[in-house]
Amino acid sequence: MSSLRVSVYTVPPVPCVDHVSHRQNTTWSPETCTLIYSENEAVLVDTGITINQNKDLIQWVEKTAPGRKLSYIYITHGHADHFLGLPLLLQHFPEVKAVATRATVRHIEQQISEPTFSSTWLAFFPGDQLCTQHQLPEALPDGNKFLLEGRWIFEAIECGHSDTFDSTILWVPDLRLAVCGDVVYGDVHQMLFEANTPEKRE
Repeated sequence: MSSLRVSVYTVPPVPCVDHVSHRQNTTWSPETCTLIYSENEAVLVDTGITINQNKDLIQWVEKTAPGRKLSYIYITHGHADHFLGLPLLLQHFPEVKAVATRATVRHIEQQISEPTFSSTWLAFFPGDQLCTQHQLPEALPDGNKFLLEGRWIFEAIECGHSDTFDSTILWVPDLRLAVCGDVVYGDVHQMLFEANTPEKRE
């Protein structure tokens, strides 16, 4: 039996400015961050988007797995609501290594470049809600795998297009656990703004 455990944190919805369809009283949908941990170390999958969300996430990690070293943060894809918390998390957990597939790293580079970052993400969350100092994850080596404590395998599986291109899931064979990012939605309508067909975008 595996001595790994898993806990899921639901990042609550937060008000945002809908600069795409200009609807009023819009909220950003909830999302999940997943913590997989042993007796000694832990892996976090994805972050929140706003500064306050990520401060709450840090508190949850410390409460859920007290005394563990946060060794890795894995980013499932290149949308900012899954990686913008990296600077805060790396500041708080200085030993952690942020990782992603090469394709996800390229996508993140595009998302934090200008004018994309300001015209998209700062437009959704104006003012000082977002961290504007960015942190890129390291690209995983060929094979897209890493080990926790030198023994438990974590494998990134590339899934192509979900609600954006180059999406992945993180497979943890010892738990038979797939952490799916935005490849799978639960009780929330999928974001289709970047859908790969005109019919879906409509």
